[in-house]
Amino acid sequence: MQKKTFELLDLFCQLELSKTLESCPPETLTADETMSFLWPLNERFRPLIHQIRTVKYRKQYERDADKAIREFALRDSRWESVPLVVWRVLLERHQQAIAVCVANKMNARNAVFMHVPSGLTDTARTKFAVVWLCHAMKLPYPVRDESQLDIETSFENLSLKPH
Repeated sequence: MQKKTFELLDLFCQLELSKTLESCPPETLTADETMSFLWPLNERFRPLIHQIRTVKYRKQYERDADKAIREFALRDSRWESVPLVVWRVLLERHQQAIAVCVANKMNARNAVFMHVPSGLTDTARTKFAVVWLCHAMKLPYPVRDESQLDIETSFENLSLKPH
């Protein structure tokens, strides 16, 4: 885990539990349990999925995706002002995090997958899992380009913000 992700998780714990991450007793989550906490984010992507899929993955927006994840964890941001190119990075990370959970379930027989601080609500567990898995994520699988139309090339004068 990168230092900036650990620092974000520590800050998150301080806001949620008034404790540092290191002082929180851990609870274990299996891959299935972790996936159940990632799953609610599908609803966030669902209204924009067709727009997001028209955009190619661009590595240069990964830092902006990290900022969006930080705002989600610390300020419950809904990502209203996030451009589609950043949504594309967020979607890829989300899908690959779920794929990692599925692979772990299959290969490790759903053994311990991650630890979360004891006492988090389900909503806070979702945020913790998103930060743990998706913040500063090095994608474990190749990105599959699903875009059939790269809208920002065809319509250069349009805003890249989701409509």
